[in-house]
Amino acid sequence: MEQLLQQHPEKRGRVVLVQIENPARGRGKDVQEVQSETEATVKRINEIFGKPGYQHVVRIDKPLQFFERSRCVTRNITKVCEHA
Repeated sequence: MEQLLQQHPEKRGRVVLVQIENPARGRGKDVQEVQSETEATVKRINEIFGKPGYQHVVRIDKPLQFFERSRCVTRNITKVCEHA
């Protein structure tokens, strides 16, 4: 996403990545490192390219049922399409 926004500034404010994470099955140091790195990356992209009330990366890190994932993605696609 970061590379896309750097190479295509016309996409800024028009695209969103919805990152729905599956809950980690373990709790080891490696899992924590990956979660911290993901959180830092999302924060960096949103701070550099985001605007008040608009984030390019939406991170959902809680368990969701299938219908909730479908609804979330559909709702966000609709919002993105409205900006096109």
